[in-house]
Amino acid sequence: MISAFKKWGLPQSIRIDNGAPMADPQRKRMTVLSMWLTGLGIKVILNRPRRPTDNAKVERMQQTTKNWADIQNCVNTHQLQEYLNEVIEIQRAHYKVRRLGNKTRVECYPNIMNNPRKYNRVEFDTQIVYQELAQWQFVRQTSKTGQFSLYGQIYYIGKQYAKQFVVIKFNPNTLNWDICDANAIAIRSITAKNIDTASIQNLSICQRTTKT
Repeated sequence: MISAFKKWGLPQSIRIDNGAPMADPQRKRMTVLSMWLTGLGIKVILNRPRRPTDNAKVERMQQTTKNWADIQNCVNTHQLQEYLNEVIEIQRAHYKVRRLGNKTRVECYPNIMNNPRKYNRVEFDTQIVYQELAQWQFVRQTSKTGQFSLYGQIYYIGKQYAKQFVVIKFNPNTLNWDICDANAIAIRSITAKNIDTASIQNLSICQRTTKT
């Protein structure tokens, strides 16, 4: 993805289905890959569950590209890439689209071939990730020792809360997990392990740590 972003620039948004690793099939958490995309300034749009028509244009484009590139007759990946490059040029710069007033995509969207939003690791905005993560609410059942797991990390809140359901929200101001019981009564606030710029950029949030 970094190679594609360096070549074509960053899109304003990416629409995805609910499959891993881009999304969580059960929609119980914001995935690490979604955090990374968000930090790059890319809005992640989730399709509705069991609604393949939400991505109808993309699916149609893929079928058209497959037909135009004649991929079944490519003898190797090098030839496939050459055919795909030709298709991209035709589709963007030469093919006139009726719904665009019989203009090409380049005529309507001049930046399509020269996107000014270039990938730059230094410009990663962790604050956007924090604000988006704060919109999520996580429900976990604690173990018999009063622990729960979130993003691969183990947190302890006390044996008195063993085998109970707790509600967890990320606090973007303190960078803590704020934990409440099922009745919305605050239990405690715990430092969120690995929720930092380096871990998000390296996709290592779920790497087990002993940091408190």
